[in-house]
Amino acid sequence: MDRSRNAGGGLTGLHLLLDGQTDWCLTGQNLSDYLTAVASGIDVTIVAGPSVIAYAGRMEAWCIIAVSHITVTTLAGQLEIDVFSCSSFDEKIPIALAKKLLGMKAGYTARKIPRAGVG
Repeated sequence: MDRSRNAGGGLTGLHLLLDGQTDWCLTGQNLSDYLTAVASGIDVTIVAGPSVIAYAGRMEAWCIIAVSHITVTTLAGQLEIDVFSCSSFDEKIPIALAKKLLGMKAGYTARKIPRAGVG
C-alpha cells in the first residue's frame, strides 16, 4: 500500500525536527545504528545508506528512505535530527531511539510539521 498519497492524490506524511544535547562520545556506528533503527521503527525502507562522514569536529549521518530521508548532525554535544517522510509515522519512535541510542537528554525540542495534501 502506498501510504504517501491521500485520497485526493496529494502527498501526506510528517517532518520531525529534533534539537537536543548528549554527553555521549558518539561514533559513526552509533549514528548508523540510529538511522537503521528509526527506519525499521517507522516502517520505511532504506534505499541508500546509512552514510556517515566526519569533518571539522562534527559528524553528519544520513540515509535515503523510499519516501524521503533521515539525517543526524552532531557538533560539541549538540544533536540535530531530521526525519522526513511522505508516510505517516509515530514521532515518539525517533525520539525514544534518540534517547536510547544517542543519549539525547531531557530538554530537547521537537518540531512536528504534518504534510497533508501537498502536491
